Amino acid sequence: MRLFINGTGAAGTGAALAVILSAKFVEGAWITVLVIPLVIAMLKAIRRHYDLIDRQLREDGSIDLRGLQPLIVLIPLERLRPVRRKGGALCASLVSRCDCYPSDEARRTGCRRA
Repeated sequence: MRLFINGTGAAGTGAALAVILSAKFVEGAWITVLVIPLVIAMLKAIRRHYDLIDRQLREDGSIDLRGLQPLIVLIPLERLRPVRRKGGALCASLVSRCDCYPSDEARRTGCRRA
């Protein structure tokens, strides 16, 4: 009995959706018809990515890093101070390219400008 009631409700909702979409399609309902499946596909792709990472983390051995693009880090700076210089040096040791967009003071001290 419960299945029948749920099925009747689903059929009624589907029929109402079909009527509303056909009546409002030209007025912009087509956007909903297009966007909702795209969002669902995007969320499923994100879920597949997370599942892949989860499987790799659970496996013994190392994570497959082939095919990754090298990282590029941009550091916006107003002034180059010793702490920021150390942070920039750490950044440069971890990634393939680390640039900063410095003020005149930082340019004089040798920070590479992208």
